[in-house]
Amino acid sequence: MVGNTKVNVLLNVIFLQVLWFGAVLGAANEMMMAAFVWFVIFFFWHALFNEHARRDLAIVLLAAPVGFVLDSLWVQLGLLEFSYATPHPGFAPFWIVMLWAGLALTVNHSLRWLQFRPLTAAVLSMISAPLSYFAASRLGAAEIIEPLRLYVLLGLSWAVFIPLLLLFARSLDKPEILGRSL
Repeated sequence: MVGNTKVNVLLNVIFLQVLWFGAVLGAANEMMMAAFVWFVIFFFWHALFNEHARRDLAIVLLAAPVGFVLDSLWVQLGLLEFSYATPHPGFAPFWIVMLWAGLALTVNHSLRWLQFRPLTAAVLSMISAPLSYFAASRLGAAEIIEPLRLYVLLGLSWAVFIPLLLLFARSLDKPEILGRSL
């Protein structure tokens, strides 16, 4: 990132937290645009102040669909229901996909330190995922139908996917990917 690295890492953490609260509270109050607006602000901040914005975009384009599939799976299994489930109640809502996209924007920045620590990333993900969903449910953005099953599956899926996402991000540091420099 351009400028002071420590400040940019701190801003990256702050942006993700603002996005999380904006998306969750927006969903709890049926305001889908809150997640979109905060994500767009977060994304454009990256595009303006990051010399590797293309790498971040590649990570977003991987994380958002995978997050959509995972969260849709929890809904389809009857483990979780999202508040303001737009566009369709049987699938992950738009606002949670924005959260996945926002999380992807941290992988090369505030979470970069985990790229060479997959076991640490797995353990932290296994703990933080259920806590995040629990907090979202307490704020009214979701209803957890079967807590034990959901928390175990969330922890396991995140313990696998987040280290893989970090590995993908690390692979983008190579000068050439598919014949083109990112």
